[in-house]
Amino acid sequence: MTVPNRPETSPRTTELSAGQPAFPDQISHEIRTPLNAIIGYAEMLQKTALDDRQRHYADNIVKSGLALVDILDGWLVQARDKKGRGIKPAGAATGRAAAMSAPGTEPFRILVIEDSPLIRDLFTDIFSEGHYSVQTAADGASGLECAVTGQPDLIFLDLHLSDSDGWQIARNLRGNPASARIPLVLMTGQTLAPDSFRPLFDDLLQKPFQLAQLRATVATWQARLASGQGPAGPSLARTVRPFWEAEMGRLLTAIVYTGSLPLTIELGQLLETRGEERNCPPMRDAGRQLLHCATAPDIAGIDAIVSQLTPLLEGHKP
Repeated sequence: MTVPNRPETSPRTTELSAGQPAFPDQISHEIRTPLNAIIGYAEMLQKTALDDRQRHYADNIVKSGLALVDILDGWLVQARDKKGRGIKPAGAATGRAAAMSAPGTEPFRILVIEDSPLIRDLFTDIFSEGHYSVQTAADGASGLECAVTGQPDLIFLDLHLSDSDGWQIARNLRGNPASARIPLVLMTGQTLAPDSFRPLFDDLLQKPFQLAQLRATVATWQARLASGQGPAGPSLARTVRPFWEAEMGRLLTAIVYTGSLPLTIELGQLLETRGEERNCPPMRDAGRQLLHCATAPDIAGIDAIVSQLTPLLEGHKP
């Protein structure tokens, strides 16, 4: 029997099916992405006009998909334990976000950087109704261009893109003043330690996600941005500009060009001290974060903070 419109098998999936060794996280990602599409579209079917038999079928697809998620999580825990990396899988998001704020004149713009056409189409279909505008990119380079030129309100970024590393794409987004302040949601089937994705990412959407989780994530950020509480609020550079000193600029310039950890520590100490003296909590907190990241060391964390301060250098405006 011929199955029409069957999605093309990715090179990585072909390697896995050929029996070649792969790290559990890679296997998890390859399974979770198509499983996400199965659950997502089945949930959308549940909300359409179905007869009793069709609804029974749709309900069973969702239940079976969620059961597979539980099986996969259990297997992944066992595989990690055998490797001495016993990290429990991240649990599903609990509760629901509050009602969305009243839409303004402009639609809420969502950018999805994802190499799976199934997931890209899922986002487009889910948010086709309502006050939303969804733009998708199939690779990292296109995603970076869309973020800078399109200026979305929220970005969803897949960690395992076929052409590039999601972590590096996130660093590039944070390093560009045009995209540094856009909230960034990490999508992955990989199990991560709690908050290990911060500060490079602002939020996490664990694959496979349910529609309620996706909608809740969007609603939460829409409400935060509308109230000025999210990254789209006043920038760090604009907040600390009245207290900025020439020595801070010298240190920041040297850090940008050399990546020196000792200079990063020195700048962190200076920002923390001046922030305390001048009653500027954002400056103080930025200094503390720099100190923490420099002593860890957490290069991605340093990059995220430095990118927020670079508009203060000569020739830039926050």
